[in-house]
Amino acid sequence: MSISREGFEHRQNHSSAAFENIHKDLQTALQNLSNECLKTEDLERKLCISENIVSAQKKEILILQHQLTSDSSITKSGKRKGLKYLTSKNSDIEPDIVSDEVKKLLKKVESLEKHNEEMVGCIKKQNKLIDTLKRQKILLESATLLSIKEEDLQKFLELEKC
Repeated sequence: MSISREGFEHRQNHSSAAFENIHKDLQTALQNLSNECLKTEDLERKLCISENIVSAQKKEILILQHQLTSDSSITKSGKRKGLKYLTSKNSDIEPDIVSDEVKKLLKKVESLEKHNEEMVGCIKKQNKLIDTLKRQKILLESATLLSIKEEDLQKFLELEKC
């Protein structure tokens, strides 16, 4: 079982090309992971800003409600105006829209985290494959060296017989 040097070099070139392809794929995966992390951070910042806006508007409504209830000198028409103002403030906030947007952003963050975990898993698998390929390359090299030495031994034995 002998492998010619040309065959060995062809396999070696093929395996180095496979390593390069795996390396390129790994770099692409890392770049994608980095991009997804940046997007996740951006979405988290936007979510925090939206939550702060909602919180500030809720505080303003509470202050206005407190002022409305504590001021006993306001007439009924004034109370109606205050209620209309509070109602308009509540409609400005549109809590359903804000909460829907917050939910969408949270879902997006969760999906990005899941995607991130998948990418990390892929990278780990690729590293295992790279290690396996390196071991196989070493085994192939040692097998070819052994076959070459075996051929030399057989030639030597044949020369000794002659």
